[in-house]
Amino acid sequence: MANAHNCEGLSNGFYCIDNKNYLWCYGRTEGTPGKCIGETVCKCGRTQYNPCVWNFLDLPDCEKKPGDFFEKSPDSSESKHESSEIKPDSSESKHESSEPEVSIPKKTVAYYTNWAQYRFNSIDGWTCKYTADNIDPTIVDVINYAFVVFDSTYTLKEYEWNDDQMIPKIVAMKSRNPNLKVLASIGGWNFNFYDSTKHLYSQMAEKQATRATFIKSAMSFARKYNLDGIDIDWEYPANEDQGGRPVDTQSFTLLLKEFREAIDKEAGNGKSKLLLTIAAPAGPWNIKNIEVSKFHQYIDWINLMTYDLHGSWDAVTGSHTALYATDGISVDDAVTAYLNAGVPSTKIMLGMAHYGRGWTLKSSSDHEMGSAATGASKSGTCTGENGYLSKYEIDALIPQENIKFDSKSKTMYGYKNDQWFSFDTKETFKYKADYLCKKKLGGVMFWSLDLDKNYVNTKYIKSLIEKC
Repeated sequence: MANAHNCEGLSNGFYCIDNKNYLWCYGRTEGTPGKCIGETVCKCGRTQYNPCVWNFLDLPDCEKKPGDFFEKSPDSSESKHESSEIKPDSSESKHESSEPEVSIPKKTVAYYTNWAQYRFNSIDGWTCKYTADNIDPTIVDVINYAFVVFDSTYTLKEYEWNDDQMIPKIVAMKSRNPNLKVLASIGGWNFNFYDSTKHLYSQMAEKQATRATFIKSAMSFARKYNLDGIDIDWEYPANEDQGGRPVDTQSFTLLLKEFREAIDKEAGNGKSKLLLTIAAPAGPWNIKNIEVSKFHQYIDWINLMTYDLHGSWDAVTGSHTALYATDGISVDDAVTAYLNAGVPSTKIMLGMAHYGRGWTLKSSSDHEMGSAATGASKSGTCTGENGYLSKYEIDALIPQENIKFDSKSKTMYGYKNDQWFSFDTKETFKYKADYLCKKKLGGVMFWSLDLDKNYVNTKYIKSLIEKC
């Protein structure tokens, strides 16, 4: 058995020391301590999921009882365990202390996708094509330009042929919204998926010299286009399926630390201070590979990707934006994991999706949540991707009488023949907005502007969180 202060001899997972305290073990002897907040309790000796749940919920892989994996000794008392928690270094104190302890207005962050310009179809009279000219800058506070990339020299570069025209157009929209912030988002899913580029983040972040090259290039790119900051979208550190390696866990922390130091140094020389944000995972299998408790001090906020929780890669239908779930894969589980890691609630932007995930049912007569599927749904008229449709494409496809509310996940699903989709509507977005307000989160992040017809849902959610 291990001592309650370390993970010696324990495999990866969350280990409850008692009903409030736990250790997150992930390949390091010391582990990361955590504490369940509010009325949640630590129920399992060991679990792969968020260990803190409501007392009436059960975890599917619960092994033994709290404390069973640790030696029983006076050293395992709650008071002594808490004193062993990782303390912030001096740089954290300096960075965090600059944040005023007052009520902070909720941010509305949205991603702009530079490939939406290639949609040439229309649906119900609505033109699918979307460019910078279509943006209404008055409905958001922050626009993340998706995506810019970098090459094997770790130098940033534009990806689309007209990025050098589109980025200045968006920056110029500050004339209509003086408070607008525009950031360049680096990476994205495809960058971290294609064989030609998926190893670049891991290779760059491993060594101090290459991190420095990347950081310098990113800051130069931001200054070239008069941007307000950089958003790091590495999907995902230490995920071997997408070019990751175990070393990424520490490398990611060092990258953010050194990026923060470079930003602070530049600001000390009289330049405006750049923002530094990340797009962060919501799945427990990816959260466990990053040192949230260590790096949150270095970033201005987290864009939490609380969507794609389920999709056509699963053999059965499920909610891709589940607010709650019993399998440990939900909005609430993700938010709780970050809060338990010490992230200030105001640094979390809750991700909301203007699209749905779709399946092709094995039997068109079996169309409930959890029904068997043969694969992804057919592609949409506008988005053109199997298993991924904008909300307005779903609205045009699914009869109203076939749209159902799932009370467990607090999300919607709908079907037509053998086509099945998980998505949100105003009704379920309100559940998420209420949750955001209750948890005192910093705001909302949307993926993405082009998928919200006439910005109906963006405006609605913004109006709700402004009342928090």
